Amino acid sequence: MIIIAIVLIAIVAGASLLIYRIEQSASANRCQPLGDAKVLRSQLSKTTFDAMTEFGLPTPLRWPNAITVAPDGSVWFGEESVPGVAHLFTNGTLVEYAWPISLPHLERGVCATADIWGIALWNGMVWGTYMEANSIIGLNPTKDTFQIINISQSASDPYTLTVGPDGDLWFTMISSPAQIGRISAGGTYTLLKFTNYTTFLPTGIQFLNRSSAYYVGVNFPQDNGGLFDFDPQGSSSSVTPHEVGENLDLQSPNALALSPTGIWISEHGPARVVSFNLTSGVWTAYPTSTVSYYDTTLPYFIVANGSQIWFNEHYGNRIAVIDSSSETLTEYSEANPPATNGTQIGNALTIASGGTGIWFTAITANDIGFANAAYSPSFSISPAESNELTLAAGQQGSVELRVAGTATGALAVLTSDSENFTSIPAAIGIAPSTNSIVANGTAQTLEVVVSVGSALSPGEYTLDVTLTNGLISRTAFIFLTVS
Repeated sequence: MIIIAIVLIAIVAGASLLIYRIEQSASANRCQPLGDAKVLRSQLSKTTFDAMTEFGLPTPLRWPNAITVAPDGSVWFGEESVPGVAHLFTNGTLVEYAWPISLPHLERGVCATADIWGIALWNGMVWGTYMEANSIIGLNPTKDTFQIINISQSASDPYTLTVGPDGDLWFTMISSPAQIGRISAGGTYTLLKFTNYTTFLPTGIQFLNRSSAYYVGVNFPQDNGGLFDFDPQGSSSSVTPHEVGENLDLQSPNALALSPTGIWISEHGPARVVSFNLTSGVWTAYPTSTVSYYDTTLPYFIVANGSQIWFNEHYGNRIAVIDSSSETLTEYSEANPPATNGTQIGNALTIASGGTGIWFTAITANDIGFANAAYSPSFSISPAESNELTLAAGQQGSVELRVAGTATGALAVLTSDSENFTSIPAAIGIAPSTNSIVANGTAQTLEVVVSVGSALSPGEYTLDVTLTNGLISRTAFIFLTVS
């Protein structure tokens, strides 16, 4: 057995700094997946179907969570059961690094895990949040050393990490009162308390530039939330946020992404994502297609790559992409065959954009997945002409959609909308001309009749018409104004 050697212990202003030398050993059990090893190298096998490639991690389960993409296309992610971080190369080579922290294993017969929700490449190191230890831990893989920044004396529950345009590493915390943290290149951390909206705890932050930052905050336990901005320049001890787009009450907003068309937000409750146009000040809701075994698909994290907005559907067991230029949605099953009940989902939690697609962690499936953005499904659905309708309560109208391409077997036609958090139509009737369609290579027209119930409130609604073969779902949006 090789014992990990402590090389240096020091204290710097604002942070506890511990540096350890990594050593290697072997053997494993379910509560110590790497055994006595501090670094473990292995070769993973992969499976591929449609746009998906998935790398199965070694057993015992690693519980992967938090992921980021390196400039060379490889990925780093957290392993909650180790606990530590791992480096996966596109050829399947995996290198795992155990953090120099032990867990209270076998609590009531169950192996303990660490909550690792944030990961970032910064200042030449790989950083991850460790929520229970109130720490942010950095690995220098070239020098085989760790740095631990402990914030427990000032705050708790570090959640996500974002590298700011000022060169600092910023982190959110989901503990009260609301505040946000930043770490300088020298390892000193500063906590910035919010002067207002103190009950809205920040879950995700993104920077437009050096003087403009946006974050989403959740008000626990009510779970309502909002979108806020603040000026990160010159902030030494506090920031004054301002609510943006206060005319929409968000439900459990968890992450946000900046795109050329505005700000996109994933809500970890409703079966939808929403966008806010910074120019017009208008919110638009984009419902997902539905699943039979839950009343929500539970979107979690979201990233933008130009006009493509990617997000994961935790309960839907899918990776989804909205193309804001064509106003369409594509959803890819993470499993083949697709999940048919809640016990079959892989529990995808975090995603990251990089290379030619999206990487994601599936915590109970024990794999790392990749969705290829260059993949083109064999069938499609899109607006034939206008996809906008204006109707009064009690009225009906119709929209024509175009179906193209080919598919094996008939495609089911499904509908959903944004009138409630489940995306299941209620006061809006959405009636396609058929409930299944054969995509045979010839362009076809699908007529959709929309009926507005007499009790539906005036406002803006988004309707989905989806074609699916189970593994791939393709959706065209219809934008309804109820006058």
